[in-house]
Amino acid sequence: MKILLLILFAFAWAENYEENYERLKVELERQRQTNGNTFSWKFGRNAYFKNKSIGEIKKLLGYRMLPQTMKEQNEMPMPEDLLNLENFNYPLEFDSRKHWPKCEKVIGFIKDQANCGSCWAVSSASVMSDRTCIATDGQFTKLLSDTELLSCCRACGYGCDGGYPQKTFKYWVYSGMPTGGPYGSNDTCKPYPIPPCNHCSEAKTPKCSKSCISTYPLSLKEDRHYGSTYYQFWLGERSMMKDIFIYGPIVAGMSVYEDFLHYKEGVYTHKSGLYLGGHAVRIIGWGEQDDIPYWLVANSWNTTFGEDGLFKIRRGFDECGIESYASAGRAKV
Repeated sequence: MKILLLILFAFAWAENYEENYERLKVELERQRQTNGNTFSWKFGRNAYFKNKSIGEIKKLLGYRMLPQTMKEQNEMPMPEDLLNLENFNYPLEFDSRKHWPKCEKVIGFIKDQANCGSCWAVSSASVMSDRTCIATDGQFTKLLSDTELLSCCRACGYGCDGGYPQKTFKYWVYSGMPTGGPYGSNDTCKPYPIPPCNHCSEAKTPKCSKSCISTYPLSLKEDRHYGSTYYQFWLGERSMMKDIFIYGPIVAGMSVYEDFLHYKEGVYTHKSGLYLGGHAVRIIGWGEQDDIPYWLVANSWNTTFGEDGLFKIRRGFDECGIESYASAGRAKV
């Protein structure tokens, strides 16, 4: 039986994206006809995955889960201001980009993790960038370096083979984060070293550099920016909303199934397909669409995925585990 399952999975992972799209399209249509299922999201092709195999796509899913134990809760306690949620009246819709217009370009920047399972580092560094900009009232508008986390934070994970977003915020507090930018940029300390490429082989984890690139005027030590605290959200949806409303975007881990690869727009709920892996994303707001509550989420699969790099996912139901594994930190200014 185990051998049969291994053979089936091997065939599934060898399937290319276009074949997967056609198979799931038939499956979802069958669901619609037999069960009368209504869909809150549009199914379609995403150019980001063109000609990739499902096995290659799986390698992009680098979120690793820490055990949910009392030890972890004690090491990453929630701040006291998040424990009292009774007096928090949240708006029906919230978008961090609009709420903090001085930081709109920072928060709205969609990254491309390329052929590396670095979602955990890319999303975490983005949240640190967002929150530093917000905490400085828009005075600091550079991005912080995902490369620093990917290459230099050994406790955070395994580079392109995945990592733990929760650990990255501890690194921010104790080690600090230099500036970074997208591949090819030269005006920050440690820009992303892996080029966007749909047809390249799997990227290797870059080596940890002990200095900034030669075109950058500051030393690595001079360029570090720090966090003041780090924590995980143990109380779910409302604590996440309160923290986003006051301090800015957060990181969340979610389970990715085959149908998510074909999300184009609307409010995603899992309908069909095999589990592929864990993915780290950045929640930047929330709202309601056709009476369905959703999280507004920034992905790291370029602007060709979903709604210009964003997606919406059902909120309040722990859809794909997105409310179980969220974390953040606060900027030190």
